[in-house]
Amino acid sequence: MPGVSTLWATADAQGRAVFQGTVRSAGVPQGVWEFVVLNAERQSVAACSVTAPAYAYAGYVPASLTIHVGDSVAWREVGVHGVHAVTYEATNTPDAVSSLMVPTASGSHSFDGIGNVSSNVLTSGSSYSLTFDEAGVYRFASPIDDVYHAVMIVNVLPSANRISVVAGALSTTMLAAQRIGKAVFVPLQSAIVWMNAIGVSSRIHGLNVVIHAPAVATVSQQVPIEGMVHFAVNGTIIGNALTETAIDPDTGCKALYVCVNDFVNLLNEIGVHTSFDGSIWSAPPASTQPTT
Repeated sequence: MPGVSTLWATADAQGRAVFQGTVRSAGVPQGVWEFVVLNAERQSVAACSVTAPAYAYAGYVPASLTIHVGDSVAWREVGVHGVHAVTYEATNTPDAVSSLMVPTASGSHSFDGIGNVSSNVLTSGSSYSLTFDEAGVYRFASPIDDVYHAVMIVNVLPSANRISVVAGALSTTMLAAQRIGKAVFVPLQSAIVWMNAIGVSSRIHGLNVVIHAPAVATVSQQVPIEGMVHFAVNGTIIGNALTETAIDPDTGCKALYVCVNDFVNLLNEIGVHTSFDGSIWSAPPASTQPTT
């Protein structure tokens, strides 16, 4: 480093010596310095960090993070003299040079992986947070640090206690979920709301799910089983589903939960083809459904 000179000292009989000097560098106004003491044979006998002036670590800690949909991440500048930023850009790739060399806040604090989001310049003690609404792997970097060497990878997994429901161009929404054994259960009322959103006209009447549909292929009539939810299409019971009772976190009240796969099978019976992969319940858009 320019301006650095070697310090020499002679230790006393107890091996003690006092060092005093100044490290100057026009190119690096602050940084971390490691002071190493060598003996006459140039062997290291002691070392310590120079703690003044305080320095800022040019990076995010941790460098990678795994969270779930609905979780929030907060970045905080902890360096006394540190200056960083938090930016996600669609072109944010290794060795890219950001167009936001002096970033300004953009986007909201709710992030779905679409578009760009950025904090303002973060100075000592300031912070920035994002809530993640969509699963995926996202790369954040500080454009202030040349060529993106301050990087964090955020791996967002589907929510551990929610599933996504998607229908065509409808925005993804989340349903509370309970995993019982290998099956996933969702609140019956929430599932009915979503069925209506995809064009399957439905309502709950006691333990009956009443579905109105135009003429559909012949379906087998089933006998209602006591204690189970009965699905009826145009007055014909086409199936029963086991229920569980649990607290719905969206309402804070006890609610009936029904297995998602039972919904999938029953909807297939009337020509509404949905699919469930364990975390996403997908359906065609309402305009393509055979129901009214």
